[in-house]
Amino acid sequence: MSRRRIVSLGSLVMVLTILVAGELSVCWAQNRITYTLLDGSTLTDDCPVCGRPTIIVPIKGTFVSALREQNPLFTTYEVQELRFSALNGAPEYEVTGGGTYEIGGEVALVQRMSLKVQIGEVPSIDLKSGDVPPGQPWPKIEIDVAQEPVNPLQTFSIHIVASPLQAAKSYMLLDGSTLTDDCTICDRLPIIVPMRGTFSLSLREHNLLFTVYDLRDVNFHASNGILEYLVNGGGTYEIGGEVALTQRMQLKVQIDGVQGVELKSDYAPPQRVWPMIEIDVGEGVVPPRNPLQVFYMHIVAAPVREIWFSTRTSFTSGTLGERVSAGDLISVMGRIVKTNSDLTRNLGIMPMVFDLGLDAVDIGPGGEVFFSCDDDAFSETLGPLQHGDLLSDKGRMVRTNQQLTSPFVPEPVAPDVGLDAVQVKEDGEILFSIEQDLFSEALGVMLRPGDLLSDKGVIVRTNKELLAKFEPTDGQDDVGLDAIHVWPSGEIWFSTESGFQSKRLGSISEGDLLSDNGAIVFRNLELLQSFRPLEKLANFGLDALFLITDGEPKEPPTPKATITLRQESGNVRIDWTSDGKVFQLERADEPGGPYVPVGPITTDTEYIDLVAVLGTAKSFYRLRLW
Repeated sequence: MSRRRIVSLGSLVMVLTILVAGELSVCWAQNRITYTLLDGSTLTDDCPVCGRPTIIVPIKGTFVSALREQNPLFTTYEVQELRFSALNGAPEYEVTGGGTYEIGGEVALVQRMSLKVQIGEVPSIDLKSGDVPPGQPWPKIEIDVAQEPVNPLQTFSIHIVASPLQAAKSYMLLDGSTLTDDCTICDRLPIIVPMRGTFSLSLREHNLLFTVYDLRDVNFHASNGILEYLVNGGGTYEIGGEVALTQRMQLKVQIDGVQGVELKSDYAPPQRVWPMIEIDVGEGVVPPRNPLQVFYMHIVAAPVREIWFSTRTSFTSGTLGERVSAGDLISVMGRIVKTNSDLTRNLGIMPMVFDLGLDAVDIGPGGEVFFSCDDDAFSETLGPLQHGDLLSDKGRMVRTNQQLTSPFVPEPVAPDVGLDAVQVKEDGEILFSIEQDLFSEALGVMLRPGDLLSDKGVIVRTNKELLAKFEPTDGQDDVGLDAIHVWPSGEIWFSTESGFQSKRLGSISEGDLLSDNGAIVFRNLELLQSFRPLEKLANFGLDALFLITDGEPKEPPTPKATITLRQESGNVRIDWTSDGKVFQLERADEPGGPYVPVGPITTDTEYIDLVAVLGTAKSFYRLRLW
């Protein structure tokens, strides 16, 4: 068995090549990585022997980096599919070709690049850098390549600033998304239908003015119980601007069997703070494609792959055919992520308790699940456990309830005021809510169950501030706070302990997922739709919340993997350690893909793949991290 370490790149973290044929072997292989040019990339057109001014042109474009060789000194990548062009569109500065890029060194870290390209109509130009220190921390690349040999009449050089192309961001439509079916030449009323679904954004181009995304995999479903529309297709989304921030979307889709429907928006200010998207698109062509049926869509979307949560009331799932406990952590996709016994089994609770409930949840590095329970218990390893303590599925006490509240200097000292919502930030700060009123001697105010608190001893948001844009009717000064997620933009998603009446939106239940922007994100029954509960309740509650999102960029964690081949059975076991919170293993027949998930997103850090040893079978694995 041989292993080689590779450098991780974003969520495309590792590719494990497992050959299962005759003599078993394991090796590491780097996947093909697409790079995109960043601001600061330029092409220079110079004439060393004439007096004309040097021309410096900002450029955009992409290239592919593929591992060719690793030795003790250098790692060599092939540069393939290089396509650069001038931002002003000048055809004489279109660049195509390829070459090599190397990084390493015996004494100090150096990089070098060698390209053979065509620029405009000029073929076979050699561009080289020589050995130079890296201009950016790997895996970013910043390097200058210049023409060799020099042409005295026209010499080219390129300053390359590039970064691995981001993986596609998965978006989910939120409450308020609608499809409108109108007739511009008849008297019928427009048909406005609620719409749900998903799409993805892939970065195409980032220039001085705009960031442009390819909008792909549109899969929308609009229905009012009587009429139904299916929407599929793709397009582009742009955000940026020279003077003020604007956005624009263009789609080409199929709607309910109607092919080639083109929907566009004007350049307009964003209605939500990025990475949220809210925009109106419609058939703005003149004359319209079909005046008897003109489509419009109002799109409200967030970069959410999956929502994990718990309910207040247990239910029977019609799809799973089993009872789902209010103490289980479940997914909007219709599966149980962790049973309550999965969460508590390492706590040493005696006597054994079947279910302690689940009041709050978050996930830390390495897939460690932080949570609180509905009930007190006794642990033989930790002692008394309070329902307001923050616990770990690894069997440890993260914070006692008193440790969370002590910075507020409670008066009188309370034994336990509960823990209803929690989020552990990247810097270790813990945001939470409590179940009972508590007077803070430090702040001189009463802390209420609906307030969002910090273990630093500050009130992040009062319940009144969270609800302000909903305009609650009189007499609803605190409705509690059951679950939270705070986005980097500052937007807060949450659920409440009890329902309330909004002057704008009417009745809101304690199981609805809300935004402090004054919007409903998901109604409670929509969250549970994939489970098809057999109980006919209007609301099952929403007690805990964790979002898997591509909208919170950070430095990618680096995994370490151990591969175990079980030759006698043909199974492949992969174990990994990482600072990532949740993981998904993918498999392909070739290193370039396509990769298909071998299981759902999980907190587990191991996977056993039942790979049959047949002939020359081989599998390539890729681990994604969030």
